[in-house]
Amino acid sequence: MNPEAPIQNPGDAPALAAWLPVNVHFYSYFKELTGCADLTESLPADSSISDLLGQLFIRFPKIAPMRNSM
Repeated sequence: MNPEAPIQNPGDAPALAAWLPVNVHFYSYFKELTGCADLTESLPADSSISDLLGQLFIRFPKIAPMRNSM
């Protein structure tokens, strides 16, 4: 494949990463509730912030009631 040639069809495009690492930092009260200052979550490439929060609420149930403060 010529790197200067335009991509003719999606099959010629390099594969995108299926999962992306997302760094999460907790401060103040959220740091106390989770027991950690930071972590890395892996999410599918087409995920939204809501998906990330949902995963965090499952992992750290104590922060779920604080969803309106985020």
